[in-house]
Amino acid sequence: MKQPIRIETVRPSMRVLSPEGVREIHYASLQILEKTGLEVQDPQGRALLLEAGAWESADRIKIPERIVEQAVASAPSRIRMHNQLGRLTMPLEQGKVYFGSGSDTTFTLDTDTGQRRRATARDSEDLACAAEALDNFDFVMSMANPSGVPEDDLYLHAFMGMLRGATKPIVYTAKDRRDMEDIYRLAVALAGSEEDLREKPFLMQYAEPISPLLVPEESLQKIIFCAEKGIPAGYLPSPNTGAGGPVTLAGALALGNAESLFGLVVTQLVRPGTPYLYGMNTAALDMKTTIVSYGAPEWSMGMAACTDLARMYDLPCWGYAGATDSKTVDAQAGVEMALSVMTSYLTRCTVNHDVGYLEYGSTSSAALLVIANEIIDWVHYMVKGLEINETTLALDAIDSVHPGSGFLAEDHTLDNWKDAQWFPRLFDRSRFDDWEAAGSKDLFERASEVARQLIRSHEVPPLDEAVEETFSEILAERERER
Repeated sequence: MKQPIRIETVRPSMRVLSPEGVREIHYASLQILEKTGLEVQDPQGRALLLEAGAWESADRIKIPERIVEQAVASAPSRIRMHNQLGRLTMPLEQGKVYFGSGSDTTFTLDTDTGQRRRATARDSEDLACAAEALDNFDFVMSMANPSGVPEDDLYLHAFMGMLRGATKPIVYTAKDRRDMEDIYRLAVALAGSEEDLREKPFLMQYAEPISPLLVPEESLQKIIFCAEKGIPAGYLPSPNTGAGGPVTLAGALALGNAESLFGLVVTQLVRPGTPYLYGMNTAALDMKTTIVSYGAPEWSMGMAACTDLARMYDLPCWGYAGATDSKTVDAQAGVEMALSVMTSYLTRCTVNHDVGYLEYGSTSSAALLVIANEIIDWVHYMVKGLEINETTLALDAIDSVHPGSGFLAEDHTLDNWKDAQWFPRLFDRSRFDDWEAAGSKDLFERASEVARQLIRSHEVPPLDEAVEETFSEILAERERER
């Protein structure tokens, strides 16, 4: 009896560091932590580290290798991220790849006019709604620093916009511990209790030190707060090459790895087993324009190397994708977005943010989210790999076809075409006359139409009254204090 064909499918992948390279960067980071040290401005963090066996020298905290090793061993290799409805939708672990929008843009492209303008609190809600409706987005970020609200309340309004616009997991930013406490109150009101939120977390804090080697009190307090409450967080430095990091990518990686491991150490000292997202941002400071480039190959290469390091630590990894330095939705935007999405998939980086960013992180765009959704879908199809079995080899169809006639009418084609090919929902494959008759619309026009439709028609379950009431209480408390 003929045995069925069993060929393992190869999933395309990418590595940029050899095992020796991973070890060299790891050892370099240990040397930075133990011999160079970091300036830690938070008294609580300093006390935790000194009590654990670190020491202070020349106003810097030095951390020995054994403390780092203990922290790596303590941190979970899997972070169970849920959506706001309590379903496990985003288990963060090695080999899984997720995409989401970005945070904190000053400007946005108006969905109706296409014009660049200041972002508002409503934009956080609308952009979250768009990401909620797009099936290749797994989490949301604010995509706006809202104008028109008190400056001290920016992050609170942005978080509330995400709650109103989406049910997907949230990666959020905050100004200080006060913001953290108030956002936590909102999250608990939605989850039902602190215990429910710990059991099924739907939010993750994105905090940063200041590269190089500076740990401000307000930033460290964010991850200390999360560790106290059992909420997932990452301490994600930006050793951008030539700016916060050395101009050489290897040096930036060694520094960023040390700073991320520092955050890991602190969270595990506060609460062993605290879920921690490892990683860094390695964009390049363009030496001609002094902008931090979101389309630079250095960031994608750095992310690939960072993911290689994460495999050694067995931790989920932070990354980026789908962003561009272009000021408009043009060919440059498409190229830079597609290459970074491809890199994220090939490296298997876990959490990829900043999808939908224009203008090196200054401007958000709902239309760009729609285009990115199509790009992600395209790349996802490719990285699934090529299946080889009796059906895909199509030997019976080849044997029965008439020479020169083609396979269009063959049963094999009729039975398999839906699964055998990828079909775009946004990219245009129509004939010229049909495209012209439909209005000769370019990609940006079509994406803008889809974005407007998603924002206007996609329904998100209304928030519980307790959440809205908590938000009003917090705003009233803040107003009384001003």
